[in-house]
Amino acid sequence: MNHELGWWKQREDRLLTLPQAQVHELGYTECAKSYVFRGSKEYAAKQVQEMLGLLSAGVRPNMPQQPARPPLGPAARFLLPVQQAEFQITNVLEQLQRDPWPVANDKRPLRCTGVALSVAVGLLETSFQNAGGRIMVFTSGPATEGPGHVVGPELKEPMRSHHDIDRDNIKYYKKAVKVSNFR
Repeated sequence: MNHELGWWKQREDRLLTLPQAQVHELGYTECAKSYVFRGSKEYAAKQVQEMLGLLSAGVRPNMPQQPARPPLGPAARFLLPVQQAEFQITNVLEQLQRDPWPVANDKRPLRCTGVALSVAVGLLETSFQNAGGRIMVFTSGPATEGPGHVVGPELKEPMRSHHDIDRDNIKYYKKAVKVSNFR
């Protein structure tokens, strides 16, 4: 197991899964806990922070200040060094399953990569203000739903090519670029 997760050892990581975006709370060890975001909806960073309970007490109305917060603040529930969360990460990865909803032969699977990126950006903005960060995305196909989708779910709709981009002949290009630039 150490060999497989070796490249993660020096980094802090959080795990998201698709077709709806799920944020797994790695700091909660009693049982698996995740937050689900609808893949077809656009979320601003502030919305994500509010939904995950990441805003400081001064920003969240009617919330008392919590004593002795860890260095990452409330985001430490999601962002941990791999050494501290290896068991939870392994459990999440082992329990991942194919989406139970069948995909018709003439359709692509729904992938909400844009929502997953928005959620990741909201989490990083809270945790590492005024600092650089890296979000790594591993996916098995194009984003087909929600903000940032690059092709529709119908297989009859062809994928874009660089020639289409050069000719400005792309249905989803401008909106996808806005999402990838993270506003």
